[in-house]
Amino acid sequence: MTVKITEMKYPAHFTDELVTGPFSKFHHQHRFQSACGKTEMTDRLEFVSPFGLWGRLADWLFLKKYLRKLLLERNKMIRLEAERALN
Repeated sequence: MTVKITEMKYPAHFTDELVTGPFSKFHHQHRFQSACGKTEMTDRLEFVSPFGLWGRLADWLFLKKYLRKLLLERNKMIRLEAERALN
């Protein structure tokens, strides 16, 4: 999967979108804001699977859950690396 950053307003947010890959649409927003002296990151992911009804069925059966878990795990790694860089 290849994505391209299509919008950026440093340090508040950036958006990446699919260039090539398995989805008909993949739009991923990353937002950052200060909260109680810490940085809070919020992800918003919009995607459309190919194959019409079959793709929507796959989304419902497992893909949404898989992508949510993937983002949560990735965000944990980002947090650990950011905290390590500060120490």
